[in-house]
Amino acid sequence: MRTSPAKSTLEPQLASSAEVSAPSSFRSYQLLVAITALAVLLRSLFLSSKSFWMDEGFSAFMAQTDFTTFMNYVRHGEINMVAYYGLLRLWTHFGRGEAFIRSLSVLASAATIPLVYLIGKRLCGVRVGIVAALLLAVHPGHVEYAQEARSYALGVFLLCLFTYFLLRCLYTGSVLAYLGYAGALVLAVYTFLLTGLVALSQWPVVLRRFKSAHRLGSLAITLACSGLFLLPVAFVVWSKGPGVADWIRLVSWHTLGRSWRL
Repeated sequence: MRTSPAKSTLEPQLASSAEVSAPSSFRSYQLLVAITALAVLLRSLFLSSKSFWMDEGFSAFMAQTDFTTFMNYVRHGEINMVAYYGLLRLWTHFGRGEAFIRSLSVLASAATIPLVYLIGKRLCGVRVGIVAALLLAVHPGHVEYAQEARSYALGVFLLCLFTYFLLRCLYTGSVLAYLGYAGALVLAVYTFLLTGLVALSQWPVVLRRFKSAHRLGSLAITLACSGLFLLPVAFVVWSKGPGVADWIRLVSWHTLGRSWRL
C-alpha cells in the first residue's frame, strides 16, 4: 500500500518539532530551577544579621503566646495577618531563632518564583515566564520582605496562587481550579487584607476578555462562596472601624505628586 505524499512529508515535520520542543521545555525548567535557587540564596544571605524590629517582635509574640491570648488579640482587632500568625505558630514548633522564624517568609518568597513563571507562561509564553521569574528573583523589595517575620511574602505568594488558579478557571474550567481559587483567595485575605483589593481589580479584565457565560457564572458563584468565609473579617473590620487599618496613611495629592517625581 502506497503512502500518500502529504502524510509522508508531514510525519518528519511533526517528529522534528517534537524533538525540538522537548529539549526546549527541559531547558526552560532548568532555567527555572536555577532562578529559584538564586532566589533562595539571595533571601537567605545575612538572615540573622539584624535583630527583630517592633512588628517582627509582635509576630514572634503571636507565634509563641498561649492560644487564649492569641485569640483575644484576634478578636480585638488583629484579624489582619491572622493566617500568617497561625502558620507561624506551627512553624515555631520546629525552631525559635530569629533566622528560623524569618525562614518561613524565605520559603514563601522563593515559592512565588515558579508561580510567576507559570502565570507568565500561561499569558504570554515561556520566555515571558522566565524573564518574569528572574526579575522577581532579584527584585530588591521582594528580597527585603522575604527576610522579615511578617506576612508580606506569604501574602504575595497567595496572591500569585489565586491569580494562577483564576487563569486555570478561565482557560480550563476544572473543578480543582475553582476550589484552588476559592481557597487561595480566602487564605490571602486572612494573610493580608489588601490582597482582596487585587482580587477585585482583576474582575474588570476578566469580564472584558472572557465571554464564556458558563465559566463566568461558575467563577461568580465561587467568589460568592469565598465571601462567606470572609464574613468574620468583614465583621471585625466593621466593628472596629478604621482602627483595624490605622497603619495605612491617607494619600494626599501632594504625596501622589511626590511619588510621581520619584
